Amino acid sequence: MKHTMDLAAREALVAAMAKDFVPAKGKAKNKSKSRKKSKASKAPNCKASDVPTLGEAAPSPSKLWFAVFVLSYISLQVAISMGSYSGFNDPPMFGDFEAQRHWMEITTELPLAEWYANSPSNNLSYWGLDYPPLTAYHSYVVGRISHFINPSWTALNTSRGITDEHHKLFMRLSVIVTNVLFYLPALWMLLGSAKKPTTFFFAAFYPGLLLIDNGHFQYNHISLGFFLWAIVFFTNTRPLIGSIAFVLALNFKQMELYHSLPIFIFLLSRCMKRKSFLSSIYHLLCIGSVVLGTFAVLWAPFIWSNGGVLQVMKRVFPFERGLFEDKVANAWCVLSVVVKFKEIFSLDELKVLSGAAVLIASIPSLSKLFMQPTIRQLKYALSISSLTFFLFSFQVHEKSILLAALPMLLILNEEWTTVTIFLTTSVVSMFPLLLRDGIRVTLPVTMLYHCSLVLGRNYSTLRGISVTTFVIVAGAICAAEVAVEPPAQYPHLWPLINAGFSFSVFSLILLRINWSMYVKKEAK
Repeated sequence: MKHTMDLAAREALVAAMAKDFVPAKGKAKNKSKSRKKSKASKAPNCKASDVPTLGEAAPSPSKLWFAVFVLSYISLQVAISMGSYSGFNDPPMFGDFEAQRHWMEITTELPLAEWYANSPSNNLSYWGLDYPPLTAYHSYVVGRISHFINPSWTALNTSRGITDEHHKLFMRLSVIVTNVLFYLPALWMLLGSAKKPTTFFFAAFYPGLLLIDNGHFQYNHISLGFFLWAIVFFTNTRPLIGSIAFVLALNFKQMELYHSLPIFIFLLSRCMKRKSFLSSIYHLLCIGSVVLGTFAVLWAPFIWSNGGVLQVMKRVFPFERGLFEDKVANAWCVLSVVVKFKEIFSLDELKVLSGAAVLIASIPSLSKLFMQPTIRQLKYALSISSLTFFLFSFQVHEKSILLAALPMLLILNEEWTTVTIFLTTSVVSMFPLLLRDGIRVTLPVTMLYHCSLVLGRNYSTLRGISVTTFVIVAGAICAAEVAVEPPAQYPHLWPLINAGFSFSVFSLILLRINWSMYVKKEAK
């Protein structure tokens, strides 16, 4: 009886919904004729099956698209993760994969006072921790989970160079999970609402970050995710939360200094342009207090530890390593073929010279940003500043180009051709590193995807020829590194040619973005 009443109630509700779903004009003597007439005039495509029923909801096309996108995004990360990585079967140091695992070992098995200090249990020459405290805390959390699953994965000293397949799976998943749950939402907040859905798709599938984090193996997406969240909050006029997010980024990886100058100028100018002097001082003090407070919380355990802060600073800023690493596509590496900077200048002089070069090259964009502190100008200034740091700063690695790639993604809609060429070149510049890691199959496939977007754009004849030529040259350099043996007297020939080509493209793009920042009018 109860079941019959429930069924009758549901049928009545469906009938009521159907009645509301089909519009009718005025009152008619014959209700059925009026209903048919109304259906014919107002809803000619409406069928009986279109009437919604209880417990049934049609999936939104946008939700279906996003679900397919996320599934594809995760699948690509999994595919890359199944390949080789930095230091695979390469004793005694084993590479960046082992470095990340070793930090989990150190932070979970040793007291905090020994994390950054040389000791019998922590030989700093074997992947000593050299990133700020937030990286150490992240290593501790992931390390604790790792230890819970299998204590041998973080066993002090005996776990070095571990090649357990289950451990590899755990490490790979730790990257994919934080990427999808933390980095991707920030990117969606900034680019997901763009008119062209390809913008977000193109940015998310940027091969450089995926190949380094999921292939080579690092957690760059976490610091870059904090950076993106900072821009999200600045865009939504929440400077205090944005400042906290950027301090977190800076305390995860010190290379976030690449983004620090534009953010500082942006916040300073916004404060100074308040209606009154007191209001300017108040907002400036609020931001300063939040920044200092966040630093204090993150560094408190090391402040309480005797000499802890100084030890961390020495590890985080290892100036003794030199001007650049490997064959990086920046000014110092490329020009050192002709000018022997390390022989002409002392280490201290090179620090001053590189710092001055960065400041001089950044002044035009920072000046424009200070005069016009809009979000659009901030994105341009971030792109210029980070690329300037990569080209001219001290102690630069190939992977540092990722710090310039993220701000470039934010101006993709306005500078599609320029940014696309930059992103492709950034992957080309890291090709020697990825080649050493053994990522030979994944890289060509990803580059093919990327270059297809470059060539698929509707360009003018001249621009199309230029872009096609660029892709051919970039592809030829990568192919030569794989297939052509360099002369015995020039063993680093191909990496140097790669660096020279990439440096030339980066320099032209730096000039182009500066020009666009000044000349192009901001959309109202």
